[in-house]
Amino acid sequence: DPKIMIQFTNKKRYDNVPFDEYLKVGGYSYSFLKREVQGTTPEFKPTAKVELGKLVDAILTQPDDIDIYSPQLKTAERIATCLLDNFGDSIKHFESQVSLTCDMEYAGLKMPFRGRLDWGLKNIAVIDLKVTAEKKLRQVINHMGYDNQLFGYCGAYGVKLGYILIYSSATNQYDLIQMPLNGDQFWKEKIMKFGSVK
Repeated sequence: DPKIMIQFTNKKRYDNVPFDEYLKVGGYSYSFLKREVQGTTPEFKPTAKVELGKLVDAILTQPDDIDIYSPQLKTAERIATCLLDNFGDSIKHFESQVSLTCDMEYAGLKMPFRGRLDWGLKNIAVIDLKVTAEKKLRQVINHMGYDNQLFGYCGAYGVKLGYILIYSSATNQYDLIQMPLNGDQFWKEKIMKFGSVK
């Protein structure tokens, strides 16, 4: 029923937790749920594009994790510098790499969820960083289902605003785009599939 809202309960946050520690906290992540087929995910081999995005992410949000030997480091530094030049005044107010868990409840079922924010602005918004090799930024956002991802993140973080800060390595253009938080249908289907009776 579209009128019944998903409830986010039992919310917890974990600060300053390394990524491998975050992976040990329970819950289904968006990256698992979007790729799963019959409850398992096909093996995912990171492409050069994915690695570039990770490097930019590390430079901006977790400098201790930068792979200084990466052949893409110079490109990643250039992108990060561009984003800092344009958004640095805002970025310095953000919390970065906040790990979250909660239960998502719907139709008498609950499903544990976990997520890790690139950035959060406490009590206001979630900001997710994306680097793409595509030229059409809006098309990428729609195709990748980022509205679904932000719906989960915003619910767990307890805010009503979600933004994508996206950079195209093909055009060197970037945009900060407010996302409609209309991903509840995706999550309702996953709760029905993976949730247990409350």
